[in-house]
Amino acid sequence: LHTANRGVSAARNAALEIVRGDWFGFIDADDAIEPDALETFAKLAKSGRFDVFQVNNAVNAGDSAGPAPTLSPTLSSTLSCTPKNILLDSASRAWPWVRYYRRSVFGLLRFREGMRLREDLVFWCDALRVPKARWCVIDKPFYRYRRHAASASRRVQDFHDKTDLIDAHIHATETLLALGGTREELARFASQLDFGGIAAGYICSM
Repeated sequence: LHTANRGVSAARNAALEIVRGDWFGFIDADDAIEPDALETFAKLAKSGRFDVFQVNNAVNAGDSAGPAPTLSPTLSSTLSCTPKNILLDSASRAWPWVRYYRRSVFGLLRFREGMRLREDLVFWCDALRVPKARWCVIDKPFYRYRRHAASASRRVQDFHDKTDLIDAHIHATETLLALGGTREELARFASQLDFGGIAAGYICSM
């Protein structure tokens, strides 16, 4: 698949247009998954109980692997979880590559093209709002994320980047409201995000 260089969202969307498998997910070119990841997902997929898997991840800084992030007790094992609890627990880990989706449920979702940052947060929030989707959280670091100085997630360069961040975080806040978030949960949620003061200000204006 070859396309003009129109950004990561356009590249992912081009792939989503032609995917034919029952499930889809994303892996960055400089990252990796554990050898038993796909086997584990296949077994869970065959059970027919879930429509999306969210896995934990470990961070590789150079050649060394750091510890996996700590999940809250409500998301600490393989179990079915509500979208609201997942959003509250994982807001700072909205990356697309820790989730694997059933195409028949999520196949119409697309990334927002034109965004340079946090397009993954917008996509994830759209997925969380899909009615009756069955989520499964697996507290095992199946994904190995490599962090380096050139990572896009470490870049906030100009007004366009900051606008993307604000737009994405407002979208996430509206998603939490749609999922039944309380005012206290909204305030805690805002503190997990970059530009938390802006999100908090948006909440107070409601």
